[in-house]
Amino acid sequence: MGVRRSRRFGLLGLLVCLLVGIAVAGVFVGPRLTPSLFAKDGPLMRAKRKFLALRSFALFRAKGDRAVLQAGEPPSKPKHAAPKH
Repeated sequence: MGVRRSRRFGLLGLLVCLLVGIAVAGVFVGPRLTPSLFAKDGPLMRAKRKFLALRSFALFRAKGDRAVLQAGEPPSKPKHAAPKH
């Protein structure tokens, strides 16, 4: 019984030390990382642009996106043929 309790306290102490370490690292490293994360070409803005592009594609917002629905069919011929020279 005493071994279980000490093991549990040991794991709890390890968890608390880990959380405190992450918090201290966030305090010291966070202010230096924040400008680069939110910069125009930062990873968060790139991810946001990719997400918005995928969302607009999934909602068929662009004209060419509907062509995905007929992916197995041959491309349709244009209604007005271009004049030949």
